[in-house]
Amino acid sequence: MYLARAVDPAIAGAISEKYPEVGSERQDLRQYPGGSLAANIVGGIDWDGHGLLGLEDSMDAVLAGTDGSVTYDRGSDGVVIPGSYRNRHKAVHGSTVQLTLDNDIQFYVQQQVQQARNLSGAHNVSAVVLDAKTGEVLAMANDNTFDPSQDIGRQGDKQLGNPAVSSPFEPGSVNKVITASSVIEYGLSNPDEVLQVPGTIEMGGVSVHDAWDHGVMPYTTTGVFGKSSNVGTLMLAQRVGPERFYEMVRKFGLGQRTGVGLPGESAGLVPPIDQWSGSTFSNLPIGQGLSMTLLQMAGMYQAIANDGVRIPRGSSRRPSQPTAPAPRNRVPTASGWCRRRRLRPCARCCAPSYSTTRWATSRAPARLRRCPVTRWPARPAPRSRSTPPAAATSTTSTGSPSPGWPLSTIPGM
Repeated sequence: MYLARAVDPAIAGAISEKYPEVGSERQDLRQYPGGSLAANIVGGIDWDGHGLLGLEDSMDAVLAGTDGSVTYDRGSDGVVIPGSYRNRHKAVHGSTVQLTLDNDIQFYVQQQVQQARNLSGAHNVSAVVLDAKTGEVLAMANDNTFDPSQDIGRQGDKQLGNPAVSSPFEPGSVNKVITASSVIEYGLSNPDEVLQVPGTIEMGGVSVHDAWDHGVMPYTTTGVFGKSSNVGTLMLAQRVGPERFYEMVRKFGLGQRTGVGLPGESAGLVPPIDQWSGSTFSNLPIGQGLSMTLLQMAGMYQAIANDGVRIPRGSSRRPSQPTAPAPRNRVPTASGWCRRRRLRPCARCCAPSYSTTRWATSRAPARLRRCPVTRWPARPAPRSRSTPPAAATSTTSTGSPSPGWPLSTIPGM
C-alpha cells in the first residue's frame, strides 16, 4: 500500500529512519519534453507506468518490455547463500515506437486549431494532415489538449480523448465526392454534359431540395458538384444505382476502422445495403444518413490527391522492423475524365463555372501554372520529396468540414 507518491527523497529518508516499518521505493517517471504537443496521439501513463491514454495505452505491451527474475536461497541472517542462484531470466527491454508525425506541422496545426476555436466559439475543433503519397499521419490535433507531463487526474477540464478518431459526424456535402467518383468510374457522364436540374427531386417518397430556390437550370456535371447541388447530385446518383454506390462507399474506407492504432477509434456508420429503406438512397449520395470520423474523411481525400489510390496507414511504426507496403486500394478520381476519356476540359485541373455559359477563370488562384492543353489554369506541379504533398481536412462543430480537395479552382466544393 502506498501512503504517498512523488515524495521528496530527503523527506522519504527521514520518515524511513524514524519509522523503519515504512519503506520508500524509487519510481521512474516518463518525461514529455514536448508538453501538450501531440498529447492526443502520444497519450500518457499512470503512476505505475502503465499506459493510460493514446499510444501509451494501445502500445503499452510493446513499450513496457518484460521484467527479469532470478531465484536464490538466503540464510537466517538474510545473506544470499553462494552458488544458490538459479532460474535466471534476463529482462527484455521495451521496443521503440517511432511516430510518423512531423513536429513542425503538428505544432502549427495545433496552434491553428486552438485559434480557430477561440475565434469561432465552436464547441470543439480538430484537424488531420496526411501524406498524400504514403497515407501516413503528419499531424492530428484537437483543441484544449492536455499536458501529459502534468498530473492527468487534475486536468479534467482538458480534452483527454481524440475526437479526430473517436467522434463520427454526418459529413454532408463533403461526401458528394463519392457520388462524383462513382459517375466517373462507371463512365456515366462527362464534365461537359448539360443536365437540366430542377429545384426539387422526388426519390423514395422523399422530396429533396437544393439549398437555394431555382427553377430548371442547365448545369454541367462539373457545375453540379461545383455548385454542390443536391438535386443534380441525386440525378447522377440514380444513374449509378444503390449497389454500385454502396460498393464505392466501401472502397473509400467508410464504415471501417482505419487501423491507425489509436484507442477508441470509431468505424463510423454506413447502413448495410440490405437494411436500406426506400429513402436511404436519397440521403447517402448527398452525405446524409451516414457518419465518419475526421480521419476517415481525410483518408477519402488522400485517395483523391493520390490519383485514386487509397493507402490506409498508421500513426506509428517500430523502427527495428521494416515498414511493410500498405494495402493499396484503387478508387477513381476526377482525373479519370482527362486520363481515360481524353476530354479537353479537365475537371481536376481546370476551372469550369457552374453553368454552360460562363467559365470561372477569375476564380482560379494566381499561383497555378497554365495548362498546356487548354487556356485554363492547371493544378500545381507535385512537390519534391522533401515536402510531401498532404491532404488536409478540418472541421468545427459549428460548420461544415473543409476538405483538402484537389479541385482547388472550383469554389463551393
